[in-house]
Amino acid sequence: MDRIPQLTTGACEEILSLTGPQDHVYSTTPTLQIVNAKPIVATGRTRWRVVVSDGVHIVQAMVVVQLNPLFESGDAGKNAVVRIQRFVINTIQNKR
Repeated sequence: MDRIPQLTTGACEEILSLTGPQDHVYSTTPTLQIVNAKPIVATGRTRWRVVVSDGVHIVQAMVVVQLNPLFESGDAGKNAVVRIQRFVINTIQNKR
């Protein structure tokens, strides 16, 4: 039986509380679960909007286009457990 990786509890809250690249969380690789994934078509290309959970909190995110093949093949998507290697925080309409 495959071992299910442990989620990084508290990572979502930490990510949302970041104030700049000096914060230690930017250098971590949290393990999160995708609880929802939806393709969004804008300006002629598809991007995936995901909701990820650390087991306690959730965060909404957009996935870079380069990872589309993972979602299109079914290797990533709802209920998948993923390790986040890099992320950027943007503020859009006063939301992070």
